[in-house]
Amino acid sequence: IVAKSYQSIGLLRRAFPVSTPIKTKKLLFLSLVIPKLTYCSPIWRPNLIKDITTLERVQRRATKYILNDYSSDYKSRLISLQILPL
Repeated sequence: IVAKSYQSIGLLRRAFPVSTPIKTKKLLFLSLVIPKLTYCSPIWRPNLIKDITTLERVQRRATKYILNDYSSDYKSRLISLQILPL
């Protein structure tokens, strides 16, 4: 699941350059990556801290790409994008 999500983020980075509007990149992330991360999550329940942090790492990388901000912290990026943590 994580590998597929990283592939989708890589596709977005190649297809949509830095100059793409933030709203567009956010919409693409919400429609292409989030469904992969939440697929069957009630069934396989990532209850180990290791699994949860692995899933969160995908969202951390995506928020950096969406905002083109590699210096601010994760929580402030989530607030500015109005996205909930996984």
